[in-house]
Amino acid sequence: MRGLKILSNVVLTLALVGCAGLSHMMKMPSDAVTGTLTYREKVALPDDAMVTVSLSDISLADAPARVISTVSFPAEGKSIPFDFSLPYSNAQIKGAQTITVSARITHGEKMLFKTTSLNEVLTHGKPAKMDIVLKQVKR
Repeated sequence: MRGLKILSNVVLTLALVGCAGLSHMMKMPSDAVTGTLTYREKVALPDDAMVTVSLSDISLADAPARVISTVSFPAEGKSIPFDFSLPYSNAQIKGAQTITVSARITHGEKMLFKTTSLNEVLTHGKPAKMDIVLKQVKR
């Protein structure tokens, strides 16, 4: 009887250890691309301006970019720089050739600032941190 109790405890322990290992394997690794947005012009943004930052896979030249992550937040009268964090999972970028960050600041339907250069991250040895200078959109 004592042997049966020990055996059942061993089986239960192995089952729990196995489940713990399995739950760890099932979790999706998640990271984030972080950085700041700024612009050179000395202008204040309207309080209700919106800041939008996107992480995209632009690997295919003849196809639209595949958006991996996007964050939007109101400027709320704050001054630059704006910090951002774009979460992603490794599964979302696996096999991607070119991952970029783009950003824009809008006021209603009007675009005020936007990225005008390629801001590559995560691929080709590029870091996961990007400080971006936006260009003012001419009216």
